[in-house]
Amino acid sequence: MPDRVEPARHERTLNLGSARLGDHLAHLFDTTQERSAAAAELLAAAMARGERALGLGSEASLAALAQALAARGVDVATAVARGALQLVAHREHYLAGGVFDPAQVRRACAVRTEAALSAGFTGLTMAADMDWSLSDAPGVERLVEFEASMGPFLGPHLAVLCQYDAGRSTAVVLRGVLRSHALVLHGGRILLNPGAVPPEAAVAPEAAKHEVTRLLAALHARGEADEALRRSEAHFRLLAESARDLVYRYRLAPEPGLEYVSPAATAMTGYTPEEHYADPQLCMKLVHPDDLGRLQAAVLDPGPEPLLVRWIRKNGTVLWAEQQNTLVRDDAGQPVAIQGIARDVTERMVAEQALQEAQRLAGLGRLAAGVAHEINNPLAWMGSNVHFVQEALAKMEAKGSAHGLGELQQALADVVDGVARVRAIMGGLEQLAGTAGGAERRPEGAIPALRAAVGAGAAGLAARREASPAAAPATAAPAPASPRGRVLVVDDDPVVARSVARVLSGEHDVVVVTSSREALRRAEAGERWDLVICDLMMPELSGMELSRRLVAVAPELGPRLVFLTAGAYTVEAQDFLASGHPCLEKPVDPAELRARAAAVVRAARALAPARG
Repeated sequence: MPDRVEPARHERTLNLGSARLGDHLAHLFDTTQERSAAAAELLAAAMARGERALGLGSEASLAALAQALAARGVDVATAVARGALQLVAHREHYLAGGVFDPAQVRRACAVRTEAALSAGFTGLTMAADMDWSLSDAPGVERLVEFEASMGPFLGPHLAVLCQYDAGRSTAVVLRGVLRSHALVLHGGRILLNPGAVPPEAAVAPEAAKHEVTRLLAALHARGEADEALRRSEAHFRLLAESARDLVYRYRLAPEPGLEYVSPAATAMTGYTPEEHYADPQLCMKLVHPDDLGRLQAAVLDPGPEPLLVRWIRKNGTVLWAEQQNTLVRDDAGQPVAIQGIARDVTERMVAEQALQEAQRLAGLGRLAAGVAHEINNPLAWMGSNVHFVQEALAKMEAKGSAHGLGELQQALADVVDGVARVRAIMGGLEQLAGTAGGAERRPEGAIPALRAAVGAGAAGLAARREASPAAAPATAAPAPASPRGRVLVVDDDPVVARSVARVLSGEHDVVVVTSSREALRRAEAGERWDLVICDLMMPELSGMELSRRLVAVAPELGPRLVFLTAGAYTVEAQDFLASGHPCLEKPVDPAELRARAAAVVRAARALAPARG
């Protein structure tokens, strides 16, 4: 019997539920359990449709039928009591008086059909165990004649299932049965029987002529079906052999091996189809050892999703294959083959792995940038405060109000060098973060830059320590003269904010807030400033969002905004600064901060008359 693709095995409960009145079916069974199950399915469906069900058989077969009906949920006793089910010994029906008389049996069928209709049923459906025909009762030799006559006799209110033991009945009887039944139940399937003689031909005066016509028509129909099948197979082969994907069918039993493999095997694996046919295990040998277990487990349970495995090509390279397999079973439900399609997805897997690596580097970049930001904030206030102390000490020493301050100046200079060194290291770390985040610089360039920055910082510190202790203290360059302005400093880190204010407080009136929302509230209340120094990254409102809202409240504040950043490590921040917004990197050089503040305040004051 031809095999079929899963899940056809679930149809093994026999398709007798679709049988209708007027059908004449032959059942060729192999086991008594198969006989009972088929009869039970037919009769249960008949009762559900409002027909009377009649079971004919021996005492043993009727008992097995009753059990099979009960297993299908039929209350046998109740069905018998109301007349919906009758269980009758087949000898009473077929061998009345100990003789088989076809005419008498047909009359008995007619009587039983009329009785069913009179009782209010829509018809009569019979399941007959025909093992009585194996006896030597008189008239049994007329069985084939009887079966041939039943087709025209049935009418619209009678259906019959004749059940024959395929192993015990003679070939002559089975041939006659097949010639007289248009529907045959065999191997769990109801089959249309092209070899059956039509009922009208069986009783026609020119039966032989009808038989020749029927046989010729059947031959032509078979020829057309064969031709259609050949065209379909040729079309499938053309598609399979021109496809880039690998099409295959692997036989599991009785002898494992490839039944078909498309030419794409050569390009994908390096092995020709002929090599695959010659070695039944080659398709398994190709699978990467780490994936072989998963593939073997999926053979008998393929599942709906494709299986992703690695193959090792003939040249030793690795290919990623996406396999979609289908398990094929025979009519007994046993696995006999696995067929499917395999696609080379190596490029896709390489791209996915590259994306994962990029995402990993991006995560490292964000981490590095965050670390740099956290370190740059304390560096900012360290640098600002040290410069403030340096300048104050320089003024004191210039006035002669203190003695021996040179050593303090030298110590503070060392601290400043240390700050510069850490700042250079942070610069290298930020470069690495930019590389991981997708910048054009490559990591191998960032690491030497980082090392160079560390070395340069150390060398600078060593050079300063070797200088004469009497070296003149460093003094800040004088800031360009500018009017005193109103300055707002906004930073969520209060120490950074105070250090910026301390640098500017000598030349300007400085207001410090540590909340971006507080700065916005003040602007909305009418406060205005000549300069707003704002941290770029803050928790409530970022410096970018605060600038947009401030400008919406007071457009004149737009050119007065200067941003502080310890590292623009988001795409939005990078784009914001790249668009031309003024920015100072933390830690901020005090001289640069004063110069920038003086320029912005001077420009703001120059426009003051126009605003007034």
